Amino acid sequence: MRTRKMQILMKMGRSMTIEAEPRGCLLASYDTDAIMS
Repeated sequence: MRTRKMQILMKMGRSMTIEAEPRGCLLASYDTDAIMS
């Protein structure tokens, strides 16, 4: 379940980064927090 959630977050992070870098950076740091916890 956690792996599935991480895959969705990473997909969202990548697409967001392509569309808007600032928002992508926030999602990137959020993904890191999700992986750590």
